[in-house]
Amino acid sequence: MPEKTEFRVENAHSYDRRGPVRWVLSHIVRYKLFGLLMLGCYTLAWFVYAGAPVMIGRAAEEIARPTAPNGLLLIALGILALLITDGLSMLTGTMAGEHVAARVTADARAELYASLLGKSQAFHDRQRVGDIMARATDDVAQLGSLIVPGVSLSFEMIMGLIVPLLYIGLLSAELLIVPLLFITSYLILVRRYMRRLTPVSRAQRDQFGRLNAGLEETVSGIEVVKASAQELFERRKYRTSARQLRDFFVRQGQIEALYLPLLVYGFALGLMLLHALWLYRAGRVGIAEVIGAVGLMNLLRFPTFISVFSFSTVQSGLASAERILQIIRAETGLDENPRGYSAPLAGAIVFEDVSFGYADQGRKSKDEGASLGDGRPKTKDEGASLGDGRPKTKDGRPKTKGQTASVYDSASNTETPALVLRPSSSVLTTHEEDGRPKTKGQTASVYDSASNTETPALVLRPSSSVLNNISFTASPGETIAIVGQTGSGKSALTQLVNRTYDASEGRVLIDGVDVREWNLTALRSQIAKIEQDVFLFSRSIAENIGFGAPGASREQVEQAAREAQAHDFILQMPEGYDTVIGERGVTLSGGQRQRIALARAFLNNPRILILDDSTSAIDSATEDQIQRAIRRAQQGRTTLLITHRLAQIRWADRILLLDGGRLVAQGTHDELLRRSPLYRRIFARYDAELPPLEQPEAAELQPAGAHPALALDDV
Repeated sequence: MPEKTEFRVENAHSYDRRGPVRWVLSHIVRYKLFGLLMLGCYTLAWFVYAGAPVMIGRAAEEIARPTAPNGLLLIALGILALLITDGLSMLTGTMAGEHVAARVTADARAELYASLLGKSQAFHDRQRVGDIMARATDDVAQLGSLIVPGVSLSFEMIMGLIVPLLYIGLLSAELLIVPLLFITSYLILVRRYMRRLTPVSRAQRDQFGRLNAGLEETVSGIEVVKASAQELFERRKYRTSARQLRDFFVRQGQIEALYLPLLVYGFALGLMLLHALWLYRAGRVGIAEVIGAVGLMNLLRFPTFISVFSFSTVQSGLASAERILQIIRAETGLDENPRGYSAPLAGAIVFEDVSFGYADQGRKSKDEGASLGDGRPKTKDEGASLGDGRPKTKDGRPKTKGQTASVYDSASNTETPALVLRPSSSVLTTHEEDGRPKTKGQTASVYDSASNTETPALVLRPSSSVLNNISFTASPGETIAIVGQTGSGKSALTQLVNRTYDASEGRVLIDGVDVREWNLTALRSQIAKIEQDVFLFSRSIAENIGFGAPGASREQVEQAAREAQAHDFILQMPEGYDTVIGERGVTLSGGQRQRIALARAFLNNPRILILDDSTSAIDSATEDQIQRAIRRAQQGRTTLLITHRLAQIRWADRILLLDGGRLVAQGTHDELLRRSPLYRRIFARYDAELPPLEQPEAAELQPAGAHPALALDDV
């Protein structure tokens, strides 16, 4: 089954992601010719290089017992040819290895970037930007070091052990005893070394990510740091994190310093010489074999020494590969649905009994408490309960009002005191008989300790729920204003329209088709959203305006800017439309940023327009001009407008009033002023005469979050 993703690259190469080693190898296999060339050159280099000590032994024997007038010269020329071949082979192999390393690094970076683009908003909400940047930069760079010099030196190490042994065996099988004993002890010691080094390498990479994340947060929030005079605190926090990273490097150095194979090699070299001389005195080998064998044994020093560096580099690279794979393999809740419904939008929007919570998208919201074993967030009744769902004291008695229970947080393995808000005789039980948590729609029971009876009651929705049972319809071309107190779920509602998140329950229909059945690109390309916190890229103004329509001409960009009342101030910039603005548009005022965002939306020509308090940072004179531009842009488009500005609400076709995640009233401005006490309170700050209050909306008769089984004074 293909993995879910919001973005796919056509004809992208498929890699084996079952593990870091398999993943790296699948990248290398793409360039197998260069990889094989590297391995072949290194193999040839070691065979010719190891032949030099053998030839030196022959030269010593030639000196002692000459066989030809020019015998020594021929041997010397042979040694020279071997060493030249070794140098050329190593050069070619290294160039091939560097080519593979550069290609793998670029491919891994592109794969990670595409994966990040395909992750859902819920996934990105859980991540720290600095840690993502560390993985995309330093961890990816470590993959190149993994191949060269990591893999290249590791292969050299293997060949540096095997080839000399083969030559020693060809000289005399008896001379292999000491080298084989050394190789055995070497493998045992290296295995122990790797077991100690691996966890340190992984912890080192993780700590680097945390250090980078902290740095990014401080730099991004430097205005808050300075305004709060917390430079000293941030410096101490960063130094603590940097020291932890330093400690991991020190720990790695300590492990490498205790690398015993080098000590064992020193003993093995001495024993090899003694053994060779003993065999020589016994007449079993000649002087050429003794010199050649000792020279070959001396070659084992390079792989023994370089293995310290190569193993550390390989482990660091594999730890980085694992961190990259954690991001690539992370599940995302949304899918691009490439074969889904795709058609021009008319703009009809229907919400059918929609409920939504950020916790249901795979992360905790700010208000979410500790989670149950099944991943559901605890309600205030569940959080303080024991086995039967009722809060209890240490001796097993039910908690009374004013006493404290404890909420267990599995993430931190801690318990936090929690005040029991229920009366002493009434506690809500929210578990099945088998101990499983109750789900929505099931019944719980209110336990009365005085009468020892339980009364059925509906289960409360977890506190992380943002929207509850929202139902409404917006016709094509209709303007819907969404109002409510802070935290009532206005922005969350609009985020379900363009499928930034999926509804936890119910359906959101666009033109009669569930948004989950739409092709994601086809859906989002016809919806534009302008938020209060406008994001602009560190690019030219023209590129920012044309971001949603890359093929737009300069004339179209300028026309969109004129409609958004941005053309005049853009011309006053140093380079006009080619002026490069700072990161996130920090060189512009809030009003200028929002007008550029409006121009971007106008140029995109959306069928559904979402304005999330998008004129909050614009002065009244400019706002009037922009409102006229927006009304022109609204013609034939469905508009969802989040605002508390009376001037904008008045010309909405219909107003939705949210309270505590519930839709409590809807109608025109005048209708809600007559029927909704909550709506009247929101606009009581305006010095305007309000019409007499008629019968309130039924949904407003019960406060948000109230429960039919509980009296209001119980909470």
